[in-house]
Amino acid sequence: MLLKLNDISNILKKNGIKHGDNIFLHVDALVTAFLDGKSLEKKTNTLINGIIDSIGPNGTLVLPTFTYSSTKNQPYDPATTPSEVGIVTEHFRKFKNVLRSFNPIFSVASIGKLSKNFQKSSTSDCFGEGTCFDLMYKNNFWIITLGCSFDRITFIHYVDQFNNVSYRYFKNFNSLIFQGSKQIKSNIDYFVRDLDRESSVNLNKLKLRLDKYGFLKRDNIGRASFSAVKSVDFFNVANEMISENENIHIKEGNDGI
Repeated sequence: MLLKLNDISNILKKNGIKHGDNIFLHVDALVTAFLDGKSLEKKTNTLINGIIDSIGPNGTLVLPTFTYSSTKNQPYDPATTPSEVGIVTEHFRKFKNVLRSFNPIFSVASIGKLSKNFQKSSTSDCFGEGTCFDLMYKNNFWIITLGCSFDRITFIHYVDQFNNVSYRYFKNFNSLIFQGSKQIKSNIDYFVRDLDRESSVNLNKLKLRLDKYGFLKRDNIGRASFSAVKSVDFFNVANEMISENENIHIKEGNDGI
């Protein structure tokens, strides 16, 4: 049976997500197979509107619309540059009243109470103070993965940069950003991973500890997996684990797990 808008709202409510809450959503398009609607667009609408109904006007919904434009020496226009992280995110950025940020690498699209804050977030850094990830932390967002791996959670790099981990380093990129009719040239710092090390993300041990502490919510939407964790809990536990073993959140520190 295909899930309707109110089914989405009920699943979120069952997992402790309520009116006024804030959500950062990582989603794979496979979830749309389990949603009501006669087209991909209408199925996506079921998901997004179900979430918006759950958090209400005082909540905020944010989805990644990353483009990596500056890393490819390409201009970035928030109005036209497509999201490179899935068709659901690309559809969401075109929603009525959705605002997109001006970050030329890690842009996000948002709707709700804090959307203007996200739109105005940093264009000179990717993971540090004033970025969308900093806003997530300071407003204790729910981080939700839906139909995708827990490793998809980009917020981990906010923790990495906070700790100045040795398997990443700062690299500066030139950027050209369109803001309406204006063209703005600037530079942006990106805490990139060291490709000479096994530095790809592996959050298996973090997921286990969050579960052990009771911070991780798990469910399903159709047959698509659902997980939810508060950003402050994620940050604190991830930070705690780095203090024990700096490489714990990458392949190099996971012993093949």
